[in-house]
Amino acid sequence: MVIPFLPASNLFFRVGFVVAERILYVPSMGFCILVVCGLQRLASVGRQSASELRGINHGELKTDFECPDNVVNSKLHKVVLFSVFVLIGLFCCKVVVRNRVWSSRETLFRSGVETLPHNAKAHYNFANFLKDVGKNSEAIQHYEAALQLAPDHVSAHNNLGTLLDNNEEAMKHFYQAIKHDPYHANSYFNLGTRMASLKRLTEAERMLQEALRINPTYFDAVLNLAGVMNDQGKVDEAEGFYKRALSLQPRNADAYNNYAVFLGKMGRTKQAFEQYHAALQLNPKHSVALVNMARELRAAGNIHEAEKVYKRALSIKREPSTLQLLGVLYYHDNRLNEAEVAWKEAIGLDPSNIDTRSNYAILLGRTNRLNEAVSVLKGLVLDDPHNREHYKTLSGMYAQNGQINQALQIIANAFNVCGGDADLYFHQGNLYKDLNEMQQAKKSFQKTLQLDANHFSANLNLGVIFHLEGNYADARSHYETAFKLDPSNSVLKQNLAKLKRLEMSEIRKRTR
Repeated sequence: MVIPFLPASNLFFRVGFVVAERILYVPSMGFCILVVCGLQRLASVGRQSASELRGINHGELKTDFECPDNVVNSKLHKVVLFSVFVLIGLFCCKVVVRNRVWSSRETLFRSGVETLPHNAKAHYNFANFLKDVGKNSEAIQHYEAALQLAPDHVSAHNNLGTLLDNNEEAMKHFYQAIKHDPYHANSYFNLGTRMASLKRLTEAERMLQEALRINPTYFDAVLNLAGVMNDQGKVDEAEGFYKRALSLQPRNADAYNNYAVFLGKMGRTKQAFEQYHAALQLNPKHSVALVNMARELRAAGNIHEAEKVYKRALSIKREPSTLQLLGVLYYHDNRLNEAEVAWKEAIGLDPSNIDTRSNYAILLGRTNRLNEAVSVLKGLVLDDPHNREHYKTLSGMYAQNGQINQALQIIANAFNVCGGDADLYFHQGNLYKDLNEMQQAKKSFQKTLQLDANHFSANLNLGVIFHLEGNYADARSHYETAFKLDPSNSVLKQNLAKLKRLEMSEIRKRTR
């Protein structure tokens, strides 16, 4: 019994677990043999006694003092037999109960935690299961429990870091994993991707390079490093890593898709389409590649083909984001009814999508359904109160409806909640201009230029106000600034010509 158990006993080398039923299968054979031998011995005693009793009944000569022992042994036989059946029944019940534990991964791992609440491995295994099924909050709790019991558990640090929203906390766990295992490539990779998301690109590049030094065939690290290189403007290096990813996994559709996106951004449209087609040959249902290809087609002006590809992606899965993009295509193609249908479906699938709701509100305003547009935008302001664009759009709807004072109130609310930016002050200035309150408009445009001196429209509008006030010097100053920003603007050219005539007129008056 002992010898078969020794390899799994953790005495001579670590086997990675503390308690496991499977390691007792072979050792239990000896125990079962001993039980059977014992039962057989007891049964043989009972059978011998029973045969002796049958001999007495057939007239065989037996002394009187042997009969009581024979009766006792007969009873013993019955007791043994009954006990065996009871034991088998109890074991059957235990098997049924234990089988419930093995009915699913969740019950199995949960049982491990309940049986061994102070075992780090049990908490780690259960956390992995919870992570796989998307129960991230519970997974975090069990990873933390595992780390309390085993602070040097490398994989627990790494996996916990991937689940945390707080970047600093997540990176702290990745660093801890690397501290305890400097050759843990996954921790370098996860740290690198988290740094990339924070635009700490130089550090991200270094971490991803380290992951590749440890594991040169780490496909995800190669692909992410290509993106980081591209974001840093290292175009040649980025392309080299995209090609390396394709050499590592030449039948990986994601690699072709990512390379295609890169080529599209580089303006190499023909090559981009070749890579998209390669991705779709490998995986005809690669909806991400289809959506990216449709975007490229739309950017190239091929609206009809882009629409077909969007619809093909939607035939695979009705993704709200794809419906949003299809609606944008329809909107800019002046197919407003089709845009509305697409955006309504997208909102039905994902009512929280801010971009789709905002676009739908703009469409309602464009089709003069201003009350509906205002209702949608008020909802957006409530759900996303720190987004200045919602206030601007809502204010614009009120202005479109001739409700300028209400529009100004919305802008005032935006200042209170979000603070001001150049565009918000410019929008306020336009509203004051519509009310013919030029002094207030001038103040708003001046605040715009304090925040963004190169704001073309604010310079143009201030130039117009100073022009009308007869302040030709300030008017020229703002016109000339605007001209540097957009020398082809026809309105600006006309205003400069008018200003020049007025200036010449003033000069002639002074010389008389």
